[in-house]
Amino acid sequence: MEASLDVKVKKLQETHPDCTVEKLIEFGVPGERIIAAADRIGATDIVLGSHGRTGFSHYLLGSVAEQVSSCTPCTVEIVKSPKLLVRSPEVLPHNLNALLEQKKILLVVTGTDDGKSAEKWVLESKWETDQKISLITVCGTKKSKALTLIGKSKTNPQKTVSATEYHQSQIAKFAQISRQVTDSIRIGDAAEEILDYADKIEANLIVIGADLLSVGQDGTGTVASAVAAGSRCSVRVVKKG
Repeated sequence: MEASLDVKVKKLQETHPDCTVEKLIEFGVPGERIIAAADRIGATDIVLGSHGRTGFSHYLLGSVAEQVSSCTPCTVEIVKSPKLLVRSPEVLPHNLNALLEQKKILLVVTGTDDGKSAEKWVLESKWETDQKISLITVCGTKKSKALTLIGKSKTNPQKTVSATEYHQSQIAKFAQISRQVTDSIRIGDAAEEILDYADKIEANLIVIGADLLSVGQDGTGTVASAVAAGSRCSVRVVKKG
């Protein structure tokens, strides 16, 4: 294992000569050790790989990713295998690099603190002008589509802003960095709607704030953890920095 890690360190040093690359080998419960190591070195981002395994291996990896994304103050990106980026392996393009270089990004618009950090990350990252960016807002009911309150209006503090209004206000922002911005406002279960839309547009990366809450069978949970577990594509779970 150490020899394999040395090879990866060397490759990273060659491809990123301006960065300091160090290796850490931890023993214990994976999720706990990753969180502890990130805290020890003052990490701002954690990147976890996922190979789309099934059965017990998939359960273990999913548990690690969920534990890390839920318990660390860092932003966590869960990178899925390229074969999961499209609906079925037989339609994979011959040039996988073309698929990976031109990401189709799905940004979950929520108006929460972490959600705004997710928006900021997309806005401030460097993209090509033909980068495809899709925005999605999910409301729980038809009533909430019009009335869900996001927060106070900056121009008029006495006015509250609905989910629909906030969503619409973001479109113009992202049109400044991409010529190809699409959007969707949906009604239903947040995680299910996000995953369905990601499949529909064949997204390569979902960007979502960590603090979008959902109620699971045990009464707790986050939409981000459900999306990370169920997504075919990579997921970046952003926390307010």
